[in-house]
Amino acid sequence: PALRISDSSVLTPRPASASTAGGFSSSSGRWSTTRRAYLLTGINPSAANTLSTMSDQTALAELLAINERIGPAESAADSAWFEQLLHERFTMRRPGGALSTKDEFLAGLAPGSERRTTMVSVETHGTHRATASCLVEKWTLADPQQVQVFDNLRVFLRQDGRWRLLTWLAEPV
Repeated sequence: PALRISDSSVLTPRPASASTAGGFSSSSGRWSTTRRAYLLTGINPSAANTLSTMSDQTALAELLAINERIGPAESAADSAWFEQLLHERFTMRRPGGALSTKDEFLAGLAPGSERRTTMVSVETHGTHRATASCLVEKWTLADPQQVQVFDNLRVFLRQDGRWRLLTWLAEPV
């Protein structure tokens, strides 16, 4: 799939060795000023692009990397990584409806389930706010045929030079 930045801009995945932000490159080497990213398939790669700032590129690359890292970090129960990512006022709405604070989320981390994340969208709202939407497939190692799918909406704040996860809303699909 391609990563669509605006109606007229397309990013396509590149190998990790590529020297582009987040492993993505645009069809003309520039990013849209809309600062929106949408995962779509079948986008015309010859579409015209508009120039954006390096901070837009950096923010989107950082947010994509964070969101793609959340699933494996949760599967590995990487509490040190989450301690740095989660805002002190973090709240998660779990798929069953329960709310968890940062401390409750960290205490509940346990290895064992595998997760695969498919990004749907990443959008910045000004310079210090962002949202990300993704689908997460989760299955246990004991029963790899039993897959659960969750629709996730995540809200980020840029604080002290880095993105912090403030709110995570998950619901079953």
